[in-house]
Amino acid sequence: MKHYYLSIFLAILLSMACTMTSAHDIAVANSDGKIIYYNYNSDGSSVSVTYQGTDPYSYSNEYTGDVVIPETVTYGGKTYSVTSIGSYAFEYCSGLTSVTIPNSVTNIDNWAFDDCSGLTSVTIPNSVTRIGYAAFSGCSSLASVNIGNSVTSIASCAFCDCSGLTSVTIPNSVTRIGEKAFCDCSGLTSVTIPNSVTSIGSEAFRDCSGLASVTIPNSVTSIGRNAFNGCNGLTSVNIGNSVTSIDYGAFRYCSGLTSVTIPNSVTFIDNDAFDGCSRLKSVTWNAEWCKDFQCGPFDGIATQITQFIIGDNVISIPDRLCRGMSNLTSMTIGNSVSVIGMYAFYGCSRIHSITIPSSVTKIQQYAFEKMHLSTVKILRGIPPTFEFGIEAFDDYHSRLYVPYGSKAKYEAAQYWKKFNIRMLSDSNGDDVVNEIDYSGVASHIMGDTPAEFDAEASDVDVNGTVDVRDYVGIANIISTGSIYGGTSNNAKAAMSKGMAMPATDESDADNVIYVENVSGSKNSQVELSVRMRNASDIRGFQFDLYLPEGVSMATNAKASLSSDRLAAGDAHTLMVNEVSDGAVRFLCSSMNDENFAGGDGEIATLTVNIADNIANGEYDVVVKNALMTETDISRSYEADNIKSTLTVLDQTGVETVTADDERRDGTIYTVGGQLVGKKSTTSQLRKGIYIRNGRKFVK
Repeated sequence: MKHYYLSIFLAILLSMACTMTSAHDIAVANSDGKIIYYNYNSDGSSVSVTYQGTDPYSYSNEYTGDVVIPETVTYGGKTYSVTSIGSYAFEYCSGLTSVTIPNSVTNIDNWAFDDCSGLTSVTIPNSVTRIGYAAFSGCSSLASVNIGNSVTSIASCAFCDCSGLTSVTIPNSVTRIGEKAFCDCSGLTSVTIPNSVTSIGSEAFRDCSGLASVTIPNSVTSIGRNAFNGCNGLTSVNIGNSVTSIDYGAFRYCSGLTSVTIPNSVTFIDNDAFDGCSRLKSVTWNAEWCKDFQCGPFDGIATQITQFIIGDNVISIPDRLCRGMSNLTSMTIGNSVSVIGMYAFYGCSRIHSITIPSSVTKIQQYAFEKMHLSTVKILRGIPPTFEFGIEAFDDYHSRLYVPYGSKAKYEAAQYWKKFNIRMLSDSNGDDVVNEIDYSGVASHIMGDTPAEFDAEASDVDVNGTVDVRDYVGIANIISTGSIYGGTSNNAKAAMSKGMAMPATDESDADNVIYVENVSGSKNSQVELSVRMRNASDIRGFQFDLYLPEGVSMATNAKASLSSDRLAAGDAHTLMVNEVSDGAVRFLCSSMNDENFAGGDGEIATLTVNIADNIANGEYDVVVKNALMTETDISRSYEADNIKSTLTVLDQTGVETVTADDERRDGTIYTVGGQLVGKKSTTSQLRKGIYIRNGRKFVK
């Protein structure tokens, strides 16, 4: 494995010729009786571990079993420090199973453990600063390796062909991973590359077929030629935001890779960087293209790409971007693109819907020709121009959706006026946005879609789904003329351009919807308390509440909206409906700019029936698909799978009911037997039936 290049081969011969002139200098037995061979170093006070005899091949397998290298050796009455493991010292010692390297060693030389096929583990101490060329190459039984935190560079071929290696920890001291450092490590499943590494050498991880995922940190600026070539088990790769170049074949034949994101730092991608990535279908591109993109990095796989995402850092789409991408079905254009080049999407006949962001001001000729678009959404209030007065479309049968208030401008604009134009937010297509559109969206969300409902128009934030954000957005239009309600800088900026702005979802522990733990008896009703913890003022929310089998929404006492979190006079509307077996959907909003103020408390209640055949025990009540939005619908919060407990117990058998008497003492229980507290907590109890001193009372 070490004779890769002629120059290296000649260097080996020269090195061997030099070493053949002298035998090992001394042989010293350890306390366990094992003999280790040493050469004197030039400083006269230290030695290096070496092989037996006059050259590396004088003896075979001179080191076997477990070998402990001492920090010092004494010979001829003088003590020497062991500071190095010399070239070829343990080469071809197939019987060597483990080696202990002392903290006195600073250097592991070239081929030191080459082809030690029985070596299973090694710890490289913090004293070591250098691991030489092919130092552990061919150690096929080596399962794990710990590299000390003084090593600054992992030399070429250092661990090449270590097929049994499953994991490796690279310390923060390492700045460079050399060529072929881990090539052919077919058992390697994971590798952590620290933030200190600035470059990954050519073929560094070539043919690491077991490698499933890799994160390239922001410190790395270059990925070498064929660095991950042949890593056919690689399904995920994270490329850091400092990488400027991805060299030839860097991810070639990574047949398990399904998606890739190119960061905005990249200025050069060589040919065939992703050649042979037979499953790669989704590409997210955040970098500006090279001048001649047509000969860029996806040669050979263009036909298999089905999704292309242009990131928010890109300001122009190059000419003929999609050349060869005949199976492309989805294209996302980033929010910074201002120019769409000639023939950019020409012939992408499998794309049926496209959204043009508000940043686009100019579309060059034939950009969307030979496509079969059914829907075009454009988010700019002022129609973009067609360069040189040449059409960008050759088919105007598509429905064109434009921002609220801009329909007349598009109807008067050259070429745009040929489309069938409809406003975003006009849910029923009557050219008016009013309460009918507002209630239509609510009905659609709750599973009862009205006739003449246009879901595309109702998706006012253009995120691909109709939800509470659109519900609030249409209410904002009715009351203020803007889907953002004019309440924030973002909204005002959007209003000035007459554009829609997709919402940014956040998953935040400070903004969740949950149900309070509760208990109840069989064949009874129990009231669930739905609570919201929110740091921001929330205008509307929706979620699905999943009830356990044997528990169902009561027909005689459905959900009600709590007034605890609302100001007097707030006109929020709560809708509740069973959308599937065991799933109850909640939807709440206001036509006015009224909010649930920040806090943690009850927002709604739901009465449920507990069947008589349900077993005693604890059951999960789960909030799923929770979505909360501020008045400015570009600020929204998501939460999912928030669990609480419903405890089911037998009835208590207590029949007498008395009026609540604050003079009585004793602990308080629910009718299901759950301890609530003492007398002092009575005023804090919610309405219901409780047990104290063996008797029921009503609060």
